Amino acid sequence: MNYRYYEAYREVIEVIESVKTMRMEKPRSALLRDIDRRVKDVKWNALLKQNLKMVKPSVYEWAFDLHSLLENNASSGANHIGNWNTNFGLWGGRSLFVFPEYSRWVHLATNTLPMHKVCIKTRGYGRDIYSIQGDENPMNHWIYENSELSWAVGQRLSNYLALYDGVHVLLSDRNNLGREFIPDRPLTRANPDFVYTDYVPAHHHHNWRFKA
Repeated sequence: MNYRYYEAYREVIEVIESVKTMRMEKPRSALLRDIDRRVKDVKWNALLKQNLKMVKPSVYEWAFDLHSLLENNASSGANHIGNWNTNFGLWGGRSLFVFPEYSRWVHLATNTLPMHKVCIKTRGYGRDIYSIQGDENPMNHWIYENSELSWAVGQRLSNYLALYDGVHVLLSDRNNLGREFIPDRPLTRANPDFVYTDYVPAHHHHNWRFKA
């Protein structure tokens, strides 16, 4: 996607522009007050404060390359941070996209097609691309920080990582992952409350033939 035309991207550039002239040779408390005056958005305000790095007492610098970001934004080259260029090529490995249902950065109707084009093994919405339901709050974009959304995100990531390295030990490929289970042998566990049924093993061995 070319994010240069997104309102959210332009907002980030405005935030960076607003702090570029800050004098960094002063106590941290004074710098925090400067950020409060210049950046009203709660999220960007907090991120900037987290990225203050002390060089020596009362002398600070940014923990990110602010000037390179501004120079990059002023250029229109292939390496522009706001635009994925075709020169970067395609991703042939597995991928997982998780984003909130309401986000100023990711939109289900427009962003999922570029996901398919760049990550060529992406299988589609509901399999490798997930939107997490939530209220219409612009802060939801940082879903890992939202107590109501982070659990669902964690489940998606856990399932992805558990099946990333290999396949089911009884299967020759990935087609039935999550549907075929290793049968548990009855009467092999001392726990009387154990329910004897099929279960998903925690370990999936690595199958070198079907590792793609």
